[in-house]
Amino acid sequence: MLFFVLLSSRHTFEGSTVILPDLTKTAPPLAGAGADVIDALLEERMLGRDMLAGYAGLHGLGAADDDFARWEIVAVERQFTRPVRNPESARASQYWDHSGVIDLAFRKKSDGTLWLLDHKTAAPSRWSDIHNCLLMDRQVSGYWAAAREALGEMPQGFLYNVLLKRPAPRAPRIVAAKSKADACPCGRDLLRDKAGKVKAHALSRATNQGTTGPLYRAAIAEHGLDPLAYADVLAALDLDPPLRYDRVALSRTPDEVAEWERDFYETSREMRTARPAMHVSALVCPRCEFLPLCLPGGDTPEARSNYRVSEVAHDELDDESQEPRPGHEVLSNSRHACWRQCPRKHHLRYVDRLRPLSEHRALRFGVGIHEALALWYESEGTLDLAGAWDVWWAAEYERLTGGKPGERDIPVPF
Repeated sequence: MLFFVLLSSRHTFEGSTVILPDLTKTAPPLAGAGADVIDALLEERMLGRDMLAGYAGLHGLGAADDDFARWEIVAVERQFTRPVRNPESARASQYWDHSGVIDLAFRKKSDGTLWLLDHKTAAPSRWSDIHNCLLMDRQVSGYWAAAREALGEMPQGFLYNVLLKRPAPRAPRIVAAKSKADACPCGRDLLRDKAGKVKAHALSRATNQGTTGPLYRAAIAEHGLDPLAYADVLAALDLDPPLRYDRVALSRTPDEVAEWERDFYETSREMRTARPAMHVSALVCPRCEFLPLCLPGGDTPEARSNYRVSEVAHDELDDESQEPRPGHEVLSNSRHACWRQCPRKHHLRYVDRLRPLSEHRALRFGVGIHEALALWYESEGTLDLAGAWDVWWAAEYERLTGGKPGERDIPVPF
């Protein structure tokens, strides 16, 4: 497992000042990173560049789906704090304030309606499950309610912009021909056996190799092959091209928002008095970062030495939002969801403020993608999106390895 940290700093990139976020609360730096860490970072950099370059090509200035031509950006990373109120009497709670961050708010130029947007990264293999979860995401109602006070009006809709962790499409792989009928007639020196003899080659027929129908057709022409011999592969690629990006549009009725407000308030009362009991789940517990502490006899000083104590309860909020009013605690959408999932997990994360020493790689990758997109939308598409990722990634590299990327790695724009 790897350790991650990113210090707040400034870098100049193509004439723009890029301010990197303060993420020093996430984990201590890793000293003496080895070759495996560097290889993982370099692979991560190329994947992030591919994902963001493709996203900019799809939604950037001049694209067919140009967000900036269709939208007016209203707010980026807008933090909010509002009282948790009794839905019956409208009285503010004596103990809790609702705080969080609205990632992006925009107004459609076509009809003037307000929309909220959040970005998600996901593994392609899990997208169908995640898609259904997003449709049912109750936290959307929380942002809906917050927007009414933070932005002065109720939104018309909510968008989840999803970036799947899939590199840019590439040409089909070259493999050894299984027979003379499969062999490419071009005779090019592309494969050799152990003795150094040129081997007959063919195009891989796998449909999950990250290629597309147009790229496969181009390779067929380049190697002088008969397209009819690959009709089944082409049909499969055309029918189900590799998905890289998706948008999920959601809406909430006033009754649904009111129901969420009632649940949020009742949960806040329950959290003041209920015992932090453990909710055992065969689906959730095996993936929980606190599982070692929940096993019988597992919560020992030795086991807790694998965790650190965070300075704050909410890593996603700035210091000013951690205690908005004296005597009040922050109840964020994430904290509310954590309590609903497991009060024991909530206690370990938000009361004891424990964080694993080794954080999940996917979480750190998602933070970098999120920060680059926030900078890009704030610049209204004028900042090079892949370049903003490079700056974030280079600072991450420096914290993990103790040095800046050099010529033997991949130069970055410093």
